[in-house]
Amino acid sequence: KFPNSRLQKLRYATSQSEILSLCDSFSLGDKEFYFDRPPRVFENILGLYRKGELHLTESVCPRDFLGELEYWGLSSLHLEPCCAYTLQRASWLLPIVDHGLDQDEQSNPFEGMCG
Repeated sequence: KFPNSRLQKLRYATSQSEILSLCDSFSLGDKEFYFDRPPRVFENILGLYRKGELHLTESVCPRDFLGELEYWGLSSLHLEPCCAYTLQRASWLLPIVDHGLDQDEQSNPFEGMCG
C-alpha cells in the first residue's frame, strides 16, 4: 500500500542488519518489532494502514507529527482533508523566525513551536 514506508520495507527485509536498520529491536521467535517512538502518533499511523485514513491527533504538536510521518516514510498528503486543513492552519499561526537562511534553503515552519 505504501511502498516507501518503514513498515513496508520491514515486511520485505531479509537480513538481521536490514531489520535492525528499520527498527530498534526485534524478536523473530515472537514476531515482535520494537520502535522507540511516541505511541500516540503511532496510533494514527496504524489507522492509516487499518482504515486507510490518517488523522492528526489534537494534542500532538504538528511539528512532531510531521517528524513522525517522515520517520515512518509517509507523506502528509495522506492526511484526511479535515486534518490537512488543521495542519495547514497551524503552520500559518506559527511565528516567522528569520534564521538567516538563504532563499534557496527550505526552513522548517514548525521550528521553535514545541520543546
